[in-house]
Amino acid sequence: MIVSRKMRIIHLDDHKLFHAGLRMCLAKHNQEIFFQHYQYSHDAFDAIVQSIKCWEPIDLIITDLTHMGQNGYEFAKNVRSFESSYLIRTPILLLTMQSPKFNKFLEQKLEENVFDAYLPKSADCAQIIATIEELTGIRIN
Repeated sequence: MIVSRKMRIIHLDDHKLFHAGLRMCLAKHNQEIFFQHYQYSHDAFDAIVQSIKCWEPIDLIITDLTHMGQNGYEFAKNVRSFESSYLIRTPILLLTMQSPKFNKFLEQKLEENVFDAYLPKSADCAQIIATIEELTGIRIN
């Protein structure tokens, strides 16, 4: 079931241009998305920890595989570890230029179910929105 309400997304990516494009894609369909962007994994992790401790729900975390600080897999694994003590699981979308067809590390990590979905950065806006709606159960359009 998909419901309509304000969505909160934390986005970790060190490419400002990609962040701006993703923000525009989502804003074009819904101006009510609270979209927090971080370039460094430790800043994003601190924001997630603070939100969880204050019981402020995060609807989705989007991360790249490679960025400054921890890689996306290590970051997601740390989020999962912290969440476990609160008995919650926030969907994590891996949005990266890397392809599991050509990257054995990524292929192995996707099998561990740390990420809830994977999309290549070449995915179009409609595909990204459909994946976000599927992961969160919140309608964007």
